[in-house]
Amino acid sequence: MWNKAGVAKYCGFIALILLISGCGNDPGNGKLTSGASPAPAVASNAPDAGSGAAAQSAAVPEDIMTFLSEGNIPNGDIYLDGSTVHVNIVGLNAEIERSFADRFAAGSYVLHDVNFT
Repeated sequence: MWNKAGVAKYCGFIALILLISGCGNDPGNGKLTSGASPAPAVASNAPDAGSGAAAQSAAVPEDIMTFLSEGNIPNGDIYLDGSTVHVNIVGLNAEIERSFADRFAAGSYVLHDVNFT
């Protein structure tokens, strides 16, 4: 079983490879490159934040892990599917979705509501 540090290193390595190679999905198209995600109860792609979009960056696992830690947001797995970062969050609500929309570019991540980490 992987621990969070192991997952972070693995995801960081994958993200680095994607950035260097320039391959993957267009982050704005909302399509996934391969099979369905394994454990989401409810999936949410947060709405665009409007005028603040210029300050937003594409979601990468390391930034999301820091963001979740700073906000004390309980989460489970964080994984890549193509260039989209999937985040399992315990008790996903509108406030958390809004905070992600304010921080990360729409289409670069998908939030999943899960019951436990």
